[in-house]
Amino acid sequence: MKRYIKSAVKTLQDLNRDQKIYIARHSPLSGRDLKSLASDNNEYVRMGVARNPLVSLDVLEQLVGDAYSINVSDAAISNKSVTPEVLISWVDNSKPIVRWRIAGSKKTPIEVLRYIVDNCQDERAKHYAEEELQFREGVK
Repeated sequence: MKRYIKSAVKTLQDLNRDQKIYIARHSPLSGRDLKSLASDNNEYVRMGVARNPLVSLDVLEQLVGDAYSINVSDAAISNKSVTPEVLISWVDNSKPIVRWRIAGSKKTPIEVLRYIVDNCQDERAKHYAEEELQFREGVK
């Protein structure tokens, strides 16, 4: 796979799915290339980008709001560069689907779920966060 990494910029469109997944997850690609892979049709390629430690927060925010895959959203939420403060800023400033995915994710820290319940104006996000908190606290 290392030979693909060296020429990733030139051949990104020509790679097969498995090669794209490996490169998306493990390669120090440029922001432009990661952004391109973040729009790939394949869910596993997008998940690979979401798990890449070098991906930008802008691309991660796009992936949190992935309309087609909760797995991609969860991978972005659990990326090590996404702090609770970043999640809160996305809750405050993002599209509804981003808020809903953060509120309903099993990967979202409890402090962020509590923030959503206490501060978010989006009733659906509040509902999802309340349900997730109840589940984690064993109320359900």
